[in-house]
Amino acid sequence: MTYGEFKNRVLQLIFSYSVAGDTIALTYNNQEDYVKMIPGLLSTAQSYVYQIKKIETSIKLEDLDKEELEDGMMLYHLPDDCLRVRPGLIIPRGKRHNDYWYRQGGVFERFNDYKLFGGNKLMAPAGLPSSTILEYEKRGLPVPPNVQDNYVLKNTDEVNEILPFYVAAFCVMHDDAFKYAALYNEFETRLQRLEMNPTYVEVNETVDMYGGFSRGPWW
Repeated sequence: MTYGEFKNRVLQLIFSYSVAGDTIALTYNNQEDYVKMIPGLLSTAQSYVYQIKKIETSIKLEDLDKEELEDGMMLYHLPDDCLRVRPGLIIPRGKRHNDYWYRQGGVFERFNDYKLFGGNKLMAPAGLPSSTILEYEKRGLPVPPNVQDNYVLKNTDEVNEILPFYVAAFCVMHDDAFKYAALYNEFETRLQRLEMNPTYVEVNETVDMYGGFSRGPWW
């Protein structure tokens, strides 16, 4: 969803988008005030949703900004939307061939020989495979104050469907208490029903790997 689509959805919820089918001009009543409030309220709404719902995603180490350190170590910069790292990097143990997969107990391991520090950095051995995966919980990124209509919101469709109710509620909070209550209650109802990540079962064994160097190569 683009910001322009989101903005129109908010204005439609507070009946401030059109009159008799004609789009309302910004100079009409509180229209421009509502439009100026939306970016800040949207940033607040995103932060609130991501605090309530633990939304997980993943990224490969090769896609992170990084710098090589001394002593064979690599410093990775965590994504801007990273709130909390899930313990254990996922490392492929090698190609599946012959009976390797069955003898070793799986083709993936969780590698824990790394260090998180500074709130946004991860230090790990430089020899990790480039396909190593970092799993983390997302946080809502602030919307630019001068956001344009073509700006694409970095949320899932499910999140974007409920955020307009929060923003619309606080737009009319001081103008119409009944409309505010109706919109905010609808937001909370939809938030409780929100399911962000699919439920799954790992059918292959995933081995915890504490101190990778003592066990030999992991690729």
